Amino acid sequence: MTTNINFSKEKNKLFASFEVNTKNLSSAEHVVVECKWTDFLQRLVDFGNAVFLKNFQLNLEMEDT
Repeated sequence: MTTNINFSKEKNKLFASFEVNTKNLSSAEHVVVECKWTDFLQRLVDFGNAVFLKNFQLNLEMEDT
């Protein structure tokens, strides 16, 4: 399994990438990808709240399906 998450180190530049090869993932690997994807989204939301949004804030909320 290959999972790669990169964020720009510059606060004034929005850059993030998420790459994953999803072929033949085991159950445990799938959970790892879900956790990394959730962290990726949360960091994007936090960045948007800190840099772009002044009058309101976004929250990431998860629910079991």
